[in-house]
Amino acid sequence: MQTLNEFLEQAYDQRFGPLVDPRVAFITSLTSPYIEGLASPPLSSTPKLPEPLLDANPVDCDAIVRSCFPDSTLEPKLNHNRYIIMDEYTEKEKTVIIALNSENDGQLLLVRTNFKGAVLGLLAPGNTGLFMEEMADDGAKMEKGLYIV
Repeated sequence: MQTLNEFLEQAYDQRFGPLVDPRVAFITSLTSPYIEGLASPPLSSTPKLPEPLLDANPVDCDAIVRSCFPDSTLEPKLNHNRYIIMDEYTEKEKTVIIALNSENDGQLLLVRTNFKGAVLGLLAPGNTGLFMEEMADDGAKMEKGLYIV
């Protein structure tokens, strides 16, 4: 739970400006309402994740996300084109995977980044002009293959 709180603290501890209001939620169900509300630090308990997402690889996560959240008008609004995956490296390296499946004709792009870079990566395509493909290329040139903010 300490790592989840660190992630949330770093996600919300950024200055994005008045037009950007990042919100983080953990998927707790594959049926509506999907989440138990927005997550803010400190969490008092670890969110219970749906069984199919546990130990799923990024390609499987993408298939689950696309099938469960196909409509971007859902409330709460869940973006099935851009999301964060936490995996076995999240705890030990303090990194997450940003997944994006809308830039290159539905091709799944994955970028491993530090916690601060994760929220920027989700917001980048719509707000900064930075694209995931560029982030992936930059990350491949960095130490450990990470896109670091």
